[in-house]
Amino acid sequence: MALTHILGHLTSSKSKDEWSVCISFMQIYMEDIYDLFNPTNGKLHIRESQEQAETFVEDLVIVPIDNYKQSIELINTGLKYRKVGNQVRILIGRK
Repeated sequence: MALTHILGHLTSSKSKDEWSVCISFMQIYMEDIYDLFNPTNGKLHIRESQEQAETFVEDLVIVPIDNYKQSIELINTGLKYRKVGNQVRILIGRK
């Protein structure tokens, strides 16, 4: 996994004071954005900062991590809040 590679490289080549890694976890469902680290936040909005020339999700929780295990625990917790709708298959007949 990419995160394992990134954290491995950082911890082997740099002092902990020289780097930081943060993660966020969101879901886009039915054209709405939800924060899976803070499900009580409700629908979130995409914003643009002209000053910093960036696009971001307003109020999205960003969590600093120190290791791979911590990131997996956070992601597994966030998955519990994922919204899943009914999946309907549309079969198209071919002549």
